[in-house]
Amino acid sequence: MSDIGRRGALGIGLEATPGTTTTIDFWIPYLDCGLVERHTPIADVAAKGIRDEQGNDSVEGKKWGEGSIEVVLDPKTAPCWLAMAIGSMTSSLGAGTVYYHTIERKADNVPLTATIYRDRVSDEIKFPYSVVNTLALSFADDVAKISVDILSRYPIVEGDTPSYVDLELFTFKNAYVELTNDGATSTLTVREFTLNINNNAEVKYAPNSNDVDTIVSKNFNVDGSIVIDFENATQRNAFRDLTKQALSVVFESGTKKITITIPQFRVDPLDIDTPNDDISGETINFIAEYDATTTSTIRVVVENGVSGY
Repeated sequence: MSDIGRRGALGIGLEATPGTTTTIDFWIPYLDCGLVERHTPIADVAAKGIRDEQGNDSVEGKKWGEGSIEVVLDPKTAPCWLAMAIGSMTSSLGAGTVYYHTIERKADNVPLTATIYRDRVSDEIKFPYSVVNTLALSFADDVAKISVDILSRYPIVEGDTPSYVDLELFTFKNAYVELTNDGATSTLTVREFTLNINNNAEVKYAPNSNDVDTIVSKNFNVDGSIVIDFENATQRNAFRDLTKQALSVVFESGTKKITITIPQFRVDPLDIDTPNDDISGETINFIAEYDATTTSTIRVVVENGVSGY
């Protein structure tokens, strides 16, 4: 019988040791899931006195897992994706039952990994050593979303029992963006916002196995864009003068809160659009720079009721 993907399931658990399969801690409703197994056979193309190029002695080549996952920005489950993208997370108890999870860029090239479970209805598999290569966080006039590109080891066949809890949906009404320019902080009326994190991850293989040996995080980059109405020359001047600014993005609902801080960024480039029959707008394309004072390019603090990950 044919099935639709909506009947499937997605789960994640952060690994204590990279590549060692762990318990699935969170079951996550997803908007899209394209995480699949990949395999590159090594062809038999030696000349054998016939015209056919492909011989019958092909063998297994490199194996791995890869694909994209899109989910809503939920304060309980988002720390998993954000921590994997940025590198490290520490948790502490605040007032009452509120916990603070601080996510910062890891100094070394060893990524934070996870075991990701996929129920595809026709089968159940787990992807060990899952790494976030890129992450995009965005919102406009809808729900805030996270989209990640995953690299992993080849999946194993293993089942589990999904158990969902209600999500907390952050929409544009739960978000605000503050920008600091020349010591002055103002709240922007944002039409669209996008944040991109790129680890430039690379899979490595070793003798005696055609599955992934390790995955290495290389250059760390953070950039994005902010679309606002073109109402003054502040960003025009920041672009022209290469003025370094700071950015804070906050999602808040009750006791649940996600704060993303970029201590220093440059506008690169600025796009100004002045259509004849619509409101003039500007797109602040930004590139985050390492800030020596805070020793950071990006920092995320999540407040929720989860004691730890």
